Amino acid sequence: MAGQQKKYPYRTRPWAAIVLGGLTGLMALIGIALNIPTSTVTVEVHGSAVSESQVRAALGGPLKAYEPTRLLVCDAGTAPQCSAPRAGTVAVVVNGTFAGARIQKGWLPVPHNQKNYDPDGDDMVFDAFANAYHAGQRAGAAALAARAAVDAQSQAIGRTPLGWLALTAAGTLGTVVLARRHAARMRDARKLWHDLAVGSRHLATVTLDLELTRLASEQLADAPASTTTARLKASAEEVSRRSLELTRAEAGLYERLPRGMPTMNDLTPEDAAAFRRTATALDELDDGVVQGTALVLGTPTASLAWDLNARPYLDAADHVRTLAREAGLALEGGLGTAVRRLEDVRASLLPLGSRWNDGASADPPDGEDAIAALLAAAEDTSEALRQALHAGLAPDRGLNADTALERVQELSVRQPGPPLLRALWGSPSAAPAAVTGAVTGVRRSLSRQTRPAEKLPEQLPAQPGFDGLSLDGLDAWWEETRASLGLAPVLRPDEGRGHGRVPWWRAGQDPAAENRTSDRKAWRPVLALGALMVVIVAGTQGALIVGTVLGQDKPVHFVSLPTGPGWQSLAEADAGASAVRAFVPWRLAVLEIPADPTEDVVVKARPDEYSTGREFTSLSSTRTTELLRTAFTRRPELVDPATGDLYPDVMVNVVRPVGQGEYREIGLAWGPTPAPRLSGDHLSSGGSDYADDPRGLAYTLTYRLKQDLAESLGKPAWTETEAAKVGVGAGAVLLVVLLFAIPSAIGRLRRDRTVSRKENDQRLREIRTELETLFLAEDSAALDAVTAEAAHGTPELEDRRLRVRAQTLALRRCEELETRHRRARGQETQAFDVERLGGLVSALTSRERDLGQRVRAYLATL
Repeated sequence: MAGQQKKYPYRTRPWAAIVLGGLTGLMALIGIALNIPTSTVTVEVHGSAVSESQVRAALGGPLKAYEPTRLLVCDAGTAPQCSAPRAGTVAVVVNGTFAGARIQKGWLPVPHNQKNYDPDGDDMVFDAFANAYHAGQRAGAAALAARAAVDAQSQAIGRTPLGWLALTAAGTLGTVVLARRHAARMRDARKLWHDLAVGSRHLATVTLDLELTRLASEQLADAPASTTTARLKASAEEVSRRSLELTRAEAGLYERLPRGMPTMNDLTPEDAAAFRRTATALDELDDGVVQGTALVLGTPTASLAWDLNARPYLDAADHVRTLAREAGLALEGGLGTAVRRLEDVRASLLPLGSRWNDGASADPPDGEDAIAALLAAAEDTSEALRQALHAGLAPDRGLNADTALERVQELSVRQPGPPLLRALWGSPSAAPAAVTGAVTGVRRSLSRQTRPAEKLPEQLPAQPGFDGLSLDGLDAWWEETRASLGLAPVLRPDEGRGHGRVPWWRAGQDPAAENRTSDRKAWRPVLALGALMVVIVAGTQGALIVGTVLGQDKPVHFVSLPTGPGWQSLAEADAGASAVRAFVPWRLAVLEIPADPTEDVVVKARPDEYSTGREFTSLSSTRTTELLRTAFTRRPELVDPATGDLYPDVMVNVVRPVGQGEYREIGLAWGPTPAPRLSGDHLSSGGSDYADDPRGLAYTLTYRLKQDLAESLGKPAWTETEAAKVGVGAGAVLLVVLLFAIPSAIGRLRRDRTVSRKENDQRLREIRTELETLFLAEDSAALDAVTAEAAHGTPELEDRRLRVRAQTLALRRCEELETRHRRARGQETQAFDVERLGGLVSALTSRERDLGQRVRAYLATL
């Protein structure tokens, strides 16, 4: 059967998007794997300055690294063993002249900017050790050097989270673009198929009604000659001829449906939409011929034909009243006169309708008179609408009346009125813009076939045409102008476009504009992903700021101060430090060590009213570190026995008396802070070569904390590593997106009452299978019916013809429902249409069984 030759739209999977998405996912997994430390730093100690247990205690447990890493700890006596470390080794000397950290040059290739003083991998390790070593730490300095090496590993070029995130984002963006382009191609293909399916359904209706149309033409030939009958006969002949031509071109249009990669021969949306409109217009023209014949001949269906064609003019007055009410206009002046004129049109048509609808009436109206009354009603309605536009609807709303009239007349040519008047005036598809695309597309498809091309007419059919205003044209214009008037648009579902809701009268009118809109929509995921990246970066910075603000809230207090003239009490010192907030609740102390005149030699003095202004010889960093450790080892309550350094929450300022009631500041010391990441940060370790009074030295601790120590020491680890920064920022942004997306999705589901799309599609597949079974049974049924008729005159063959007609229409309706957009196939209207089609197919199946039983019973009697 012809109906079985049309396959479902060619569908492919978005392989390009799938491959790119798979590679992007693999790349993301690789990036995640590279940013997860899997190795553990091993500790090896040579010498007696610190023990392995002290170093491990300072590390705070196993330290994970991104590659095999060894921490080699030496003292002054074993320093040569740490002089030339291999790749993967962090060598530190924790005391003596050669104290410092060493790694192999180039082992930690971290990108850096020399102009901005960004450290490279070597400097990160050196600076971290120096910060802790100058703060009096040994085990803590070695541990911090190892942490800095791990930090440098995380910032390597091949492991930078931002780099992997950028690559993943680019791959995701490409995947989204490819997937959307494929979806757009599939949606366009489904749209093309849907237009062809709707046009084919209308064309099938015309083709299967050709016998009725020919019968109407024959009946008109016996009727008295008149202009009306001549026009109806011409329309009937045009329907017969044009349906044959469109049927020949239909197969060529289906062959041009896109299959795979785009080609020059692919069917265009303009051709498909024009075919649909032409076939629809032909179906309406066919209905007009049948209805006109019924009125002319006064058949039993004349009453129904009258109702269908007179109804728009009977409701015209109420329609204009509704538009005026929406526009907020009073029915006064010219607008009121136009409404009264429409009321007169209604009054002129009502008597004719009552004569047909009155079953006891023995005087039905003459068909010619009825048609003449409809033509007069159309003309009067056109003049009334013209008056309404001039008098009220256009100027009272600030619109140009002449422009409005031109637009309404243009739209009225496409939608002139009821089917009968279209048959008398000509089809709306006679408009060149609507017909030319269909004719061109059909000719193009015919020219590619082996059989000779049939020439199609440029008009459908060649009748006088309608040049007035119609109610449908007025409605279309009003929908266009509602937005400019500040009124909410009235939208209706459009089967031709599966996505969203559009004004019904704009369907397929401007394919180029629709393509431009689709192109703009294609960039939406690009912009959305770019915006998401910006939000992620901003979210990361916001999370860091919030984390810093929330974490740096610990108060500090003094636990020890020297006694003597000029020194503050603990209460006074705490009052001065009450405004300081840090990540660690520091216990502050000022420790005094014995004077040493041999080291505190005055090199010059500049006395003033506040101090003696004496300046002493500078101390080496090694000597300063020794003095710091000497000072706090005398206070065992401040030293952590597990590490040999100060407790993690202790900070001390070591001073030495220099006479005249003044002291010299040796330096600051603090314990290993929890999980510090101080790579590249040059922290102030205090120390001064000048004499100072006791009150100023007590304030030094508070000042140093305010300057940089409070916000540097004890930072949470996640605020110091790139992977943690990116992860926290991305997590925060995705959480916010989900918080906004979930309520939006729930609200959308509540607004759109949907059913199971899968159930609808499954039911359609079952119906199609049942229909195909009916078509497969046609060969045997045809033989049975022909044999029965050849043996004896029976109605079996006619019964079969009617059954085939119903099956073909059902198949066209099934194709139309299958090609609706994905979202439309999940609506309740789709479920209703599917069930209604299923009932029809079930009835056809039942009739098939009954027919087979009757044919077999009849043949058995022969």
